[in-house]
Amino acid sequence: MNISIGTKIKSLRLQKKLSQSELCGNFMNRVVLSRIENGKALPSLEQLIYIAEKLEVPVSYFFSDLKDTSCINNAESFSSIIKELFYS
Repeated sequence: MNISIGTKIKSLRLQKKLSQSELCGNFMNRVVLSRIENGKALPSLEQLIYIAEKLEVPVSYFFSDLKDTSCINNAESFSSIIKELFYS
């Protein structure tokens, strides 16, 4: 069963007892997060990296149910590269 990225974000956010506004901070709009969590939009790479850091999970967590596990391994190895690009 494939669980959407938005569903995973919402589940983690609720586990950590964060409101949508708390997760968004000044980085993104709460309405955008709501659309992502409800499967009406996909996060940009920058948004996904931000959310992963706030929720304290690797970006690869959001792709962990893919059938091709080589994608997961590649995502984990590229996670640090993506962070460096994001912050540069």
